[in-house]
Amino acid sequence: MKALTLWQPYATLVALGVKRWETRSWRTEHRGPLAIHAAARMPREARALCEQPAFRYALRAVPRPFVLGAVVAIVDLQPCRATESLLDQLDLGFGANDGLLSQFPFGDFTPGRFAWPLGNIRRLINPIPALGAQTLWEWNAPADLEARLAV
Repeated sequence: MKALTLWQPYATLVALGVKRWETRSWRTEHRGPLAIHAAARMPREARALCEQPAFRYALRAVPRPFVLGAVVAIVDLQPCRATESLLDQLDLGFGANDGLLSQFPFGDFTPGRFAWPLGNIRRLINPIPALGAQTLWEWNAPADLEARLAV
């Protein structure tokens, strides 16, 4: 299964279903299941994000410290979109675009980037330790993965 490593608190926000778009400087042709992996460390800048209002509110019930170095969720990656196309829809007044405005604090939607919609988000009941990597990487999911997902 393909996997993507995210810094905390972003990995937790995905697992909670709060962060539904991942933004990147590059597009991917991958579609379907994607494991969300929390990086092995949490930089100081990422810790500071947790004090910003949107993050503080979204993470209010999350126990600390954050899970590090483990797969925390499985999502279904849908076709990525250029951020300009999403921003154009906002400019045309098509409403909140499925809550897109609420996603702005949790990603970089500036022009020239790509937004990856994350659907069917399923949190792991107990995160599975794994070594991460940059870009998309292959994760050997356990045979009983479905049983480990929260409903």
